[in-house]
Amino acid sequence: MNTDNINRAEYLIQLYYDNEISRDEEIEMFDILSGDEASREYFKRMSQLEKAVKESKSEFPQELEYKIFSEIRQSSKKENRIQNYLPEIIRYAAIVLLFITAAFMYFQNSEYKSELKNSYKQIKQQEGMINNLINTLPEVEINSNQTKEIVIVSEL
Repeated sequence: MNTDNINRAEYLIQLYYDNEISRDEEIEMFDILSGDEASREYFKRMSQLEKAVKESKSEFPQELEYKIFSEIRQSSKKENRIQNYLPEIIRYAAIVLLFITAAFMYFQNSEYKSELKNSYKQIKQQEGMINNLINTLPEVEINSNQTKEIVIVSEL
């Protein structure tokens, strides 16, 4: 037999064990099996494989199914919790950021306040010095050289 017939036989045997073979293809398969030893061997191995699979199949325990579904629900709830906590996390981060900014502004304000007090003291000190200088100057006497008197008369 050539390789095309072997490939065709394998294809038909796989369809047969998958229960997808048509009546005409089934007849063709048995016709090929009757004339080809390699195809019969392949059919026997597939038959043994199918038996082994059927024997190894056991009913799926109900408890295991329940555990799997409960784990799936719990993991989806955890994901939802994280999504629900995300806005709160953002709020807390914003609060912390505002607190840090307020503390920075407070300390800056304290620094400016102390500088303002120092400037005020310096101004007071300079004002005192100016007053002392003014008080130490000799008194000035103003004499007028005019001899003419100015008389202002009102005509009311």
